[in-house]
Amino acid sequence: MMADVVYWPFIAVLSIGFMLAYLNPGARNVSVVLSGVIAMSVLQTCQLDVSYSLMFEMWSKSMKHTVVAPVSGRHYLLGAWLFGMIRASLTFAVIAVFIRLIFKFNIAACGVGPTLIFVSGLFLSGLIVGMIIIVLLYTFGMRAEIATWSIVSLLLLVCGIYYPVSVLPASLRAIGYSIPLTYFLEYYRGFYGVRVVPDALAKGYILSAVYIVGFYLLHYLAVRRAKRIGTILKMSE
Repeated sequence: MMADVVYWPFIAVLSIGFMLAYLNPGARNVSVVLSGVIAMSVLQTCQLDVSYSLMFEMWSKSMKHTVVAPVSGRHYLLGAWLFGMIRASLTFAVIAVFIRLIFKFNIAACGVGPTLIFVSGLFLSGLIVGMIIIVLLYTFGMRAEIATWSIVSLLLLVCGIYYPVSVLPASLRAIGYSIPLTYFLEYYRGFYGVRVVPDALAKGYILSAVYIVGFYLLHYLAVRRAKRIGTILKMSE
């Protein structure tokens, strides 16, 4: 859906950008907030394609056809993620143009390499969020549908989307530092003069690998359980 790629990112850029123009918080703080706008929009687009791959099957009551298809779970997830990365790349390009033209901020001012690394971290985070939602859908059925739209908003609170994680209370800060997205944001913001945690990039990739493997195993177990208790038949015609 083009609304996910163009409309909502455009609204986010305008609303946050005009707020920054009014507050005039300084170049460093502007880079912190705008990097959060980028992360929020790209992450949401990428994870929606991963989670929608299952939700569309549930909405159309064709779950049993998906399960009996001659593909494994990893093929299913990888295909959805690849499509999500394509659409998320379009979202990133749209945001980059909007921010450059309207607010004169160059997203790639830190260099093409660091920018691409940052975007790759957003793609990995999108895969992780999508896998979480798929596990919830297989486990709880359509009752977990709300997680598709709400989980990124919850991440906003603890990952420092619009502010450094260091400003959070200690308990929330610990949660924030257990999420890979936090480290990719800190890595990117480090090029704009923001103090970051040591080895942020390595920690982000290591945590991403751990979560992807862990949630893939949970995905496998959730599918087996859904077959055993009849959840898939209940969501099929």
